Amino acid sequence: MFVRKQYGVAVIVFLIMGGLAACSNPAEDDDHDEHADAEGLVLVLDDEEVVRVEEAEVTGSLTVGAGETTSDIEVEFLDHDGHEVHGEDLDEEFTLGVEVRGSEIVTVAYTGRWTFTLEGGDAGDTAIRVQLLHEGHADFTTPDISVTVE
Repeated sequence: MFVRKQYGVAVIVFLIMGGLAACSNPAEDDDHDEHADAEGLVLVLDDEEVVRVEEAEVTGSLTVGAGETTSDIEVEFLDHDGHEVHGEDLDEEFTLGVEVRGSEIVTVAYTGRWTFTLEGGDAGDTAIRVQLLHEGHADFTTPDISVTVE
């Protein structure tokens, strides 16, 4: 009788464990199949690289005059090896995001899928963070990129 109870308990535990394992099966998760490999970026202004982000290190900065607007700033995302992740290779679920640290100092206007401008407000220093967004969350976010309004 004691052996039958042990077998019954073992079967119940086995069924519960199997059910829990099936619920967390990563093979069934299709939400993140198409993530981009962006790990860095380059910001290009007037055909010149002005900011580079690689391995969470920011080189360069942005400057805009008070009351002025920059030309289009083009974003070129980079993969782990520093090669460009071409915008046309990213499906429509990917979009550009730019967070501003001080909206009274600078504002952002999106001018294309992978371009934006900065408009200078009050003179001072602030920062932006550029993101590659995918279906409502950031697949990649830069560290703070310095912006000076003169």
